[in-house]
Amino acid sequence: MKIIITENQVKKLASELSETRFIDIHNDVKKMQDDDTIIVYHGFSSYSFKQALLIAKYGLSGQERANRIYSYEYNNNPNGLFVTINFNVAKKEFAKSGIIMEFATKIRNLEAPVWPGGRSYYVQGEFTQSFKDDKEREEQRVKNREKYKNSPHPAINQSDRPELAWSLYKDPESQALFIGNLNPNMIRAFWVNERLITDRRTGGEWIRLSRKEFLKKYYNEEYFKNDEELFKRQNKIFMPDDNFDIIKFKNYLSERDYDYSEFIEYYIKNWDNYVINMYFYPKQINQLKKIYGVE
Repeated sequence: MKIIITENQVKKLASELSETRFIDIHNDVKKMQDDDTIIVYHGFSSYSFKQALLIAKYGLSGQERANRIYSYEYNNNPNGLFVTINFNVAKKEFAKSGIIMEFATKIRNLEAPVWPGGRSYYVQGEFTQSFKDDKEREEQRVKNREKYKNSPHPAINQSDRPELAWSLYKDPESQALFIGNLNPNMIRAFWVNERLITDRRTGGEWIRLSRKEFLKKYYNEEYFKNDEELFKRQNKIFMPDDNFDIIKFKNYLSERDYDYSEFIEYYIKNWDNYVINMYFYPKQINQLKKIYGVE
C-alpha cells in the first residue's frame, strides 16, 4: 500500500536529518553558508521522463554540459541542474512530466544562474544575449556578488555568496544550479503525479516515493533499447560522486581483457577526451589528471 504524504510533511521529513535544513522561504530566511545542507527540488519537463529514470538509476554530474530545452539557457548556463528550494515552484512551473526529484546538498554545490547584463531570468521567445566566453560570464557573476553585498536584507548580504542567496530567496523561481555530483543513493525521494504522467492533466495528487519505489514502478529496460544516453551511463566505471579507485579501475579493465599499462599509455598520458569521458565522470577525470600528471 502506498502512503500519501502531503506537501506540509516535507518539513517534518527534512527535520529527521539534524544537519539538513528545510527552507521555508516565507518564515525561515537566514543567511546561507556554503557548509549548510539544504533540501532542493528539480521538476522534470514534459520531455524529461526518460532523464528522470536515468538519474534515479545512475545519478548525475552537475559539472557536465547539461541538456537544455532553450538555447538561451544552454549558452549562458551550460552546466548544472536547475533546482529550487520551493516545492510549489517545482510543481507548478517545471514538473510538466509529473515528476519532481528531491535531494539534499551542501550549498557549496550550488551557484546562481548568470545572465548577461545582470538579468535574473529571461522568458521563452525573448531575444537574449549570450556570454562570449567563460571569462565574461565570471565577470558578470562577480558584479552580481558585489551588487547583492549591498542588499538591505541581512540574509542576503551576510551570506557567503550574496548573489546565490538572492537567487534562492528573492528570485520568483527560488532557483540555483546544482553543480555538484549526485549518486543515486543520495536522492531522497521522487514526487509523482500519476494524472500528469499518464494523461498530461493537472489537478492530480502528488505522491512521495523512495528512489527504489520510483524505479520499481516506472523503470523498464525495453524503454531504453538502443538508447545512447543509457549506453553512456552503463559504460561508466564509477558513480558521479565516487572517488577514483585504482583497484576498481584495474579490475574493470581486467574483466574486459584490457591491459592497464596500455590503457594508461594510449588514453590517459596521451589524453583521449572521447575515451576518458566514456568511462569517467568529471570528478574522477580531475583526480586522474592529478594522479597521472596530466595537464
